[in-house]
Amino acid sequence: MYSDKNLEKLFALIPQTKALNIVRDPIGSLKNLVNYPCRRDADKTQVLDFSCNPDEICENLIGYVACDEQTGLSKKYEDFPSYPQLNAIRPRLFNEWEKACTYHDTELRECLVNLKDNSITCIDMSEIVGEKAFETMNTLAKEFDFPPPNPQDKERFEAYISAYEGLLPLTFSLCTCGLDMKIYCTDKVWSTDTRIYIDQGMTCSRENFHTEAFEKYQDITQFLYGQESFYERIILCMDKKDFEIFKNHQQACDEARAYFSRFIPRLEQQKEIEAQKRKTITERDILSYLKAHKDLCVKAKDVFDEHLKFLRFVRPDIIESWSYYQEFLSICKEQECT
Repeated sequence: MYSDKNLEKLFALIPQTKALNIVRDPIGSLKNLVNYPCRRDADKTQVLDFSCNPDEICENLIGYVACDEQTGLSKKYEDFPSYPQLNAIRPRLFNEWEKACTYHDTELRECLVNLKDNSITCIDMSEIVGEKAFETMNTLAKEFDFPPPNPQDKERFEAYISAYEGLLPLTFSLCTCGLDMKIYCTDKVWSTDTRIYIDQGMTCSRENFHTEAFEKYQDITQFLYGQESFYERIILCMDKKDFEIFKNHQQACDEARAYFSRFIPRLEQQKEIEAQKRKTITERDILSYLKAHKDLCVKAKDVFDEHLKFLRFVRPDIIESWSYYQEFLSICKEQECT
């Protein structure tokens, strides 16, 4: 993964410092990857308009990784099925890019040549999720010398950040009354202080992403509906310059208000549908599938062994606490005996 010479130079420029390594039971990680909702419009370049049927939009936004049985590789985004598939384990483990995105801890540790083992703090993923997140961040603030989180942001730390993963953001074109502008439907979780982050995928300049977050966008939810958000998370935004024109066009405002009054409840309904789909495959299902497919089980063990080499050296107690991974190791031993 880290073979680029420029990357090697970058890693070498990182001085000795404190570092944080967040770790997770690899069986839990694999379950999450299999259940992960992917946008079928992977580049997020699709632009919708008010003539689009909310049902058709919402039903076709998300797909789930699946294995092409003929090639053994992942299917194309546009061909992803509507429900999680256990056969997605194969491309998640065999595809070098996908594998490297998740199971890379030891490789990354070896690249950080100036760091010392005793300067790296390892914590389990469960410590930064839900109700534990806020207190964990307070503890880490003391250890890593950064400002502690504001108590008023406690709910933000407890929120499920990925609730609208794959569903938002969406871009809508507004072409009425001679106007030509865009309205962005997005998740409020990406709006902090005066910043509003609008990810337009491949059409978005990465160089200007942060600058535009501060300067470019206007939240128009309050203007259109007299409320801060929908379902505590969904907001509507547009370019500040466009808003100065938009707010003076009553017909355009009425059309936008009417359309999103229909669309947003349907999107929320789809969010609940996808939330249920994400529960389809459990860690127990992952273990059963690996047990039934010995080649996958062997591959998974090789991947996990390499991935966990550093953690096993510095914090074996964390690995021992992972019940699903320990059960996976038992399956591996059983297969060695058969």
